[in-house]
Amino acid sequence: IGLFPNPAENEIFVNATEFEGMKAQIFISSATGQILQQMQLEEVPGTAIRLPVSELKEGLYFMNIQVEGFRAVTKRFVVAKSGN
Repeated sequence: IGLFPNPAENEIFVNATEFEGMKAQIFISSATGQILQQMQLEEVPGTAIRLPVSELKEGLYFMNIQVEGFRAVTKRFVVAKSGN
């Protein structure tokens, strides 16, 4: 599972094509563990999944994906706003 770009400004993309067609849940949480966004997928697509992060403040976040029948995977990413 890949996550890009990192650092991100407005959006991140999750590449989970190895789980194409499976059910999954994606969570974005803060460094303190607070869940900020949640997405349910009836079927993981064969392309990268776009997640908007423009509403998040600059800082460290975690993306957690739980694919049905598999162990959850967590990736760390940074939100950095340009022009600040």
